Amino acid sequence: MNDREGDTSSPTVLVVEDEAVIALALEGVLQREGFRIVAVVSRGETALEIAERERPDVVLMDIRLTGAVDGVTAGETIHGWGIPVVYLSAHSDRETAERIERAGAAAHLTKPCSPLLLARTLRSVLSTRRAGRGAGND
Repeated sequence: MNDREGDTSSPTVLVVEDEAVIALALEGVLQREGFRIVAVVSRGETALEIAERERPDVVLMDIRLTGAVDGVTAGETIHGWGIPVVYLSAHSDRETAERIERAGAAAHLTKPCSPLLLARTLRSVLSTRRAGRGAGND
């Protein structure tokens, strides 16, 4: 189902990407892979608002965003709410990687990323999260 109000059994994803063409492509890939998109946003501030309100299963986060709040800063806050964050960025330098790690990243993928790798990574993150909850770590 392609609408955002559809199948509630599908894992939910908040996509945070400021490049419109990439955001549209990610949305399409994730929907084809069985994920339900709660929103696609381009600003860290908006990501924080939607993540707090919607509580998606996972957030797919770009690092460099428009606005005052970058992806790592937004992701760190979202991670603090117990929502896993998968970073997707063209930036893979040491400083960026260290910031992402300190922010509690569930995973870090480098653009461009194959649709298969993206879907597998999100499913792995969600599986790990479910396993942790099943062990009484809610």
